[in-house]
Amino acid sequence: MTRVNMTYQEALAAIRSTRPQACPNIGFEQQLFILETKGGDVNEAVESWSAQHLKADVIQVAQKQREAANDMHVKLDTLE
Repeated sequence: MTRVNMTYQEALAAIRSTRPQACPNIGFEQQLFILETKGGDVNEAVESWSAQHLKADVIQVAQKQREAANDMHVKLDTLE
């Protein structure tokens, strides 16, 4: 991602073009988003990740994200 100057979304789309079932777990996605926001600076990304996860329980964050995704799916289903 950082070597070829891609955003997270661009990198995921490129991977899915050859491996459609690719589905990174939530923790890995969070790490890549942080890396992207830090301009590809791994050291800054590690510091940011560590600071965030000293304050929050990763499981609770994942559960909140899953609930938000489920809510979005329900809303999309009602639109169909």
